[in-house]
Amino acid sequence: PIQGTGIAVFGGHAVIGGGAAADMNVIGGNSAGIRIGSIAPGSGVLVQGNLIGTAPDGLVARPNQLGIDAVTATEIPGIVIGGNQPDHRNVVSGNSADGIRFSCTAISANCFDGASVQGNFIGLAVDAAALGNGGVGIVLSQMTAGLVQIGGVSPGAGNLIAFNTGDGIRATNFSGTAHASFLANEILGNGGQAIDLASEAKTLTLPELEHMHIHKTGALIRAAVLLGARCGSKLSVAELDG
Repeated sequence: PIQGTGIAVFGGHAVIGGGAAADMNVIGGNSAGIRIGSIAPGSGVLVQGNLIGTAPDGLVARPNQLGIDAVTATEIPGIVIGGNQPDHRNVVSGNSADGIRFSCTAISANCFDGASVQGNFIGLAVDAAALGNGGVGIVLSQMTAGLVQIGGVSPGAGNLIAFNTGDGIRATNFSGTAHASFLANEILGNGGQAIDLASEAKTLTLPELEHMHIHKTGALIRAAVLLGARCGSKLSVAELDG
């Protein structure tokens, strides 16, 4: 049965897990695996090397309702989920609803400025088999300022986000100067879109725009071309040259 919160962070500096196997937490069967509500100024929250939503073997689900839930009406700078080393990877999979959710309820604040989500399996077991979350892989909601980084250009910084019931990534209700970067992630096999930007009037960088089109419009064009080629009859060299 679903219990309360697995690990709750409300104040101070927190390190949840770490790079060593002995530091790994197995967090399942909760309303939220990890809930981050506030931290002290100048502190941070580091979440690395944990199984969130799976059994201790990392292969089957022991679901939380939500994997990681960061929600605040103030500011929580310095949240780091994962990293670019394999031992820093969190497996956030098998949860009943969303894998990772950032939600800012402030009227105006840099709620999650500088937060990063890198190198994680979201919707996959430790062996990369399908173990999707029941909602969206990563949700970014109601931000008015600040930058959240999903993936990155360093080797190993991209997340593998796959097999979730909803979108791979959903960013909704951004306004003001709020923005997010989506770089070098592998997003595949989700029930919704790879990246769903469900808001307007945002300025994307060229790499962000290229990444979005590669995984949305570009993917549709590639599929249409490949399907047409497979359905058509084989042409000879002379016919191709003609």
